[in-house]
Amino acid sequence: MLKKNLMLIIFFLPLSVWSGDVWYDCEVKEFYRLNDNGSLKIKSEGYRGEQFKVDRQHNVILGNKINTLYNKDIVSSNPTDKGIYSLVNYSRKDDGQIRRLSSLTVQDYEDNKPFVFAEGNYIMTGLCH
Repeated sequence: MLKKNLMLIIFFLPLSVWSGDVWYDCEVKEFYRLNDNGSLKIKSEGYRGEQFKVDRQHNVILGNKINTLYNKDIVSSNPTDKGIYSLVNYSRKDDGQIRRLSSLTVQDYEDNKPFVFAEGNYIMTGLCH
């Protein structure tokens, strides 16, 4: 079902969006989980090696495990030049309470663009291109 929805979204995005300057291709290099004692523990399984794409024009993250397909609200910055790109997304329950919150920050200064992605008690770092 997720792959079908992902393909539908990709199919309906305008072709101009596919130009290289509005997309990031990203890969998770490190995956951390918050421990009960407040420290971060590196995990070898889970998200390490996961790949995702970021559409800066439409502020959408597309990936198997990391995506914004079901989020209702997105706040982002979209630099036209090199700089910091940030995206925060969240969804709400029917009663208005936030049920999911994630944030992505990409340092867009060089060809390799390091990122940090946080969701719940997980933190992921890696590189985008």
